[in-house]
Amino acid sequence: MNPLPRLFGARPLLWLTPGLVGLGIALTLSWPRGPGGLPSRGNGTEEDPFAVELEQKRLEVIRRIVERQGVVDAVVAGRMDLLQAAARFRHLNDRLPEGGMVAFRAYFPGASDEERLCRQVIHRLRYPGADRDDGPDELAARLEAQLNDLLRRGGLTLPPFPPTPARAAGSAE
Repeated sequence: MNPLPRLFGARPLLWLTPGLVGLGIALTLSWPRGPGGLPSRGNGTEEDPFAVELEQKRLEVIRRIVERQGVVDAVVAGRMDLLQAAARFRHLNDRLPEGGMVAFRAYFPGASDEERLCRQVIHRLRYPGADRDDGPDELAARLEAQLNDLLRRGGLTLPPFPPTPARAAGSAE
């Protein structure tokens, strides 16, 4: 009489699966790590260029997210208007990786990149994260009305970023 069917019953895979998962976890934990804790294909003594490149890209994405949130906070605080914020977003979008602008144009509707940038700012306002006296929807609705008014008048021109020294000095008054 074979003891295995009695030990495992009719479900040997039920017993085998946790063992394989445990083995996978053990192998993953013992795999050499590169910078930032990413798995490395090397022996752990040299930096893996692929891992370093991924880490640099990750840090760049985080920096752009933080800068965008700073722009949103400035709009909420009244230190920046819609067009200034859109100009700053344009500057941040210029540093998007390959295909980033294709995705930007596909996601945000508009007849021009300037309109899409304004819509991107308004979209970001709807996300939580900034201290707001009024709700994000109320502020976004006001900016949407401002954008529609600018589009009706045909005057959607973003200021340069970074601002020229004369323009920056004029706005400090």
